[in-house]
Amino acid sequence: MFQTRPDFWVTANLYLPRDRGPITRRPAVLISSGHDPDAKSIPDHQILAQTLAHAGFVVLAYDPIGQGERFQYLHTDGTRRDTCQEHCIAGNPMWLVGDFLGSWRAWDGMRAIDFLISRPEVDPARIGMHGCSGGGTLTGFVSLLDDRLAMIAPSCFGMPYAVQAQLESPTDNEQNPQGVVGRGLDLADVYIARAPRPTLFMVQRHDFFDCRANTALFHEVRRVYELLGAADQVQLHTGEHPHGVYADDRTAMVKFFCDRAGIEQSRIRPSVRVLPVESLNVTPTGNLVHGPGVRRACEMTADLATKLRTARRAPSRAKLLADVQRVLTLPVREGEPMATALRPIMVKDSPFKIAWRFAIKSEGDIRVTLCHWSRRDIRKDPHYYATPPAPRQVDLFLPHVSSSADVAAGLVPADAKWLYTLDVRGLGESRSTTCDLQEDFFNFCDSDFFNTANHFLLGECYLGRRVHDVLVALDLLQSLGTQSVHLHGRGLGSIVATFAALLHPLVNRVTLRHALRSFEELTHVPVSEWPASVLPFEVLRFFDLPDCRRALRAKRVRLTEPWDALMQPTAIQPSARKRSR
Repeated sequence: MFQTRPDFWVTANLYLPRDRGPITRRPAVLISSGHDPDAKSIPDHQILAQTLAHAGFVVLAYDPIGQGERFQYLHTDGTRRDTCQEHCIAGNPMWLVGDFLGSWRAWDGMRAIDFLISRPEVDPARIGMHGCSGGGTLTGFVSLLDDRLAMIAPSCFGMPYAVQAQLESPTDNEQNPQGVVGRGLDLADVYIARAPRPTLFMVQRHDFFDCRANTALFHEVRRVYELLGAADQVQLHTGEHPHGVYADDRTAMVKFFCDRAGIEQSRIRPSVRVLPVESLNVTPTGNLVHGPGVRRACEMTADLATKLRTARRAPSRAKLLADVQRVLTLPVREGEPMATALRPIMVKDSPFKIAWRFAIKSEGDIRVTLCHWSRRDIRKDPHYYATPPAPRQVDLFLPHVSSSADVAAGLVPADAKWLYTLDVRGLGESRSTTCDLQEDFFNFCDSDFFNTANHFLLGECYLGRRVHDVLVALDLLQSLGTQSVHLHGRGLGSIVATFAALLHPLVNRVTLRHALRSFEELTHVPVSEWPASVLPFEVLRFFDLPDCRRALRAKRVRLTEPWDALMQPTAIQPSARKRSR
């Protein structure tokens, strides 16, 4: 065990060559696991580590955050969660304080190199690293940040970001560096930046990471190596397998490391023995979270959130509006809003008889759905609306996940004379089927997280784009003659409504139901159910939701039935109640 931050521990296995003579400096290889629950102990890592040790390498295989003996967010019955879920639980709240789980994982890798160098057996000039899948991505990031890695062999290491988006392939929180694409960078740049140090790219013909895209990435990197006169220092190994590392891949990798480390490979085939996971555990219980003096990532995130709140001053309205614009990365609204009439829908088992539907052009080719819910029978209201009717006062409702679902459940304002609902991008009728692997809106691999991650890569705020959709809809209603809007938001819609009400003068009343009390609250609990799509990056450095509600006092903001971090009913805190009056 070793610490990478105060009381933040890493578990690892160290493999040493059998050498009965004086201690000599040997090359070393660091192994980082992919998204496997047993991490350092999986058979693939044991076989590779023992093979390298037989060849004369010191090998350190360690557990990444949320894997192996480092599961941090166990279920209530003590069982482990899915590793990808662990990463999102730890990483999503970090966005609120301007932090990034990928940097934590990279720092663990760099401190693991520190540990290797501290060993008398290790030659600090001949250190390599290997990882597969998420470990392959991490190998690239660590090699970019740490010049001490002389050689690397990433396997199944991801894809160029545009291909990742085209193939609807979501990746975990830690694999999407904030703003990297927006700054003109791509995955190839990670490896170009480390040229001309030796690199072996390992891809699989039948991987879900597109072999063609990563072969093209190799040639892009190789071109830079050629310009540096080091074309022989970058190689490509293509396996004929699905995702993973197989026997022929290990053979190629061991040969690569031996050649670069100046080791002559023995013709004797080493014998390896796969041990049970329990025998490789470092901790008595098989999990660090049970140990004394062990801190979790969420506790450190909470500490930082507290420090940021203490350092913040109550912002003036002008500063708050400027900070909101900055945090939400709002685009400029240009031109007259446009709406196209869609086919109306007849409604059953509801006080409403018909939903008049309109597609509003929000940004580029993005359309969002505005519905006018009418109680009049179509036979008594034969008008066909080409544009939304716009009386002087309307109620506009922003749903939790879907307008039609909230209407069917009777969760919309019952006394509204003119009721509109708006499904912003990614919600309700405006929800794409992109990446709906689990058909579960809140699943970390489905469309909501996928779209959020892609905006994060661009340095944009997905929540801000949803707020932009509302602002455009309000502009449309205003252009048609509406003079005031009572804006309602429920659940996810309550956060969108808070910002839209703050930014648009047409809103004169605000009702927030099932609202989140504060962003900071999500940093002080181990597990939160609020998705990444409503967590603006770095927001707690500038303001929190109570600051926004305080600024909305003139608009008679009303907070009812708030939800806690698990989206369960909770009490309104006295301070929040006072500010929301």
